[in-house]
Amino acid sequence: MTMYSTVSRPPYASLINNIKSNSYHHLKLNANLQPNQAARIVARVRHQVRLPLVVEIGTSGNKSSFARLARAAAAAGANVILLTLSDFTSAKAILSELYTVVTLPLFVRCPISNNDQRRQLRTLGATKILDSETLEPLIMATN
Repeated sequence: MTMYSTVSRPPYASLINNIKSNSYHHLKLNANLQPNQAARIVARVRHQVRLPLVVEIGTSGNKSSFARLARAAAAAGANVILLTLSDFTSAKAILSELYTVVTLPLFVRCPISNNDQRRQLRTLGATKILDSETLEPLIMATN
């Protein structure tokens, strides 16, 4: 009789646990893009690289378009969505909207002042919360 493990690891668990690894490709999208434009960009890069694709969506632009951009990036082949936000309040609002529509790991980069805020973001679906110091190695060549 064959026994199968009931433990399942999330996709790219090693990337989630070790963000400083050089085993991913980073793509930064402007929040002003239309979802179909973002999907084309992500699909083109996804076709060109074999590494896990971390798609960063920045804060410049309309915050209401974050969910549409994240869905488009996920559908086009992103493996992780990285949200770069300027404050904790907007991070909470966007995460609560995204968690229900995007099933990919959600990384969040925003100022965090205490562990309670970190816990709140994790409760809302953030897989990893990154500081500005942690993210410097994440910014890689995006060609």
